[in-house]
Amino acid sequence: MNQPPKNTSDVGESGVALGEKNEPFTLPYTVTDGDGDLMTITEKVNGVELAVRENVATGTELTVQSLSEKALFQQILNGENTLTLEADDGKTTTDWTATFTKNVTSAVLSLAQPLTADDTITVAALTLEGSFPADMSLSVEMTNNGLDNVPVWENCTDIQSGKAKAFVHHNFANKTAAKGAAFNYKVTITRGESGVGGNITMIGGVIG
Repeated sequence: MNQPPKNTSDVGESGVALGEKNEPFTLPYTVTDGDGDLMTITEKVNGVELAVRENVATGTELTVQSLSEKALFQQILNGENTLTLEADDGKTTTDWTATFTKNVTSAVLSLAQPLTADDTITVAALTLEGSFPADMSLSVEMTNNGLDNVPVWENCTDIQSGKAKAFVHHNFANKTAAKGAAFNYKVTITRGESGVGGNITMIGGVIG
């Protein structure tokens, strides 16, 4: 007779309430199978599959990817959410669940790697598309020496924002790039007192 897989976590039994979360967090868990069967572990949030691990051996200690990795956590909407960890040994599937409330009111966006150029970068312009509530705070910093050990970040004052688009134009004061010209940006958005959320769906631009 098959023994179903089990999922245990130090945070509690299945159905545990994790409270409010404002940033990615670590949720460790251990999967076991009494028959020693290899398992497939599927992580779901609100029924949406976000991560899958295959051929997981019994006794393996894991961390929920969709909650600890920034890119996956950003895909989860604010509000009440249900996490489901599904363990399948090929014969039986066992679910472990937890609930949490995501309440992220600010975010910082930038390029994973600076954009290199053949010559000194003197000017840059960004176009941001999304939803920009009137009382949402939007700030932009840019650098033209992003590869240097200590990049020079310059605050941009020329920011024109509407309900669905924002435009940023900046002339760089810095003329030095020891490791070559390289552009990057830091966009910081913060929800206003109204509590109305916003988002950025696309960032594009040009440098010169």
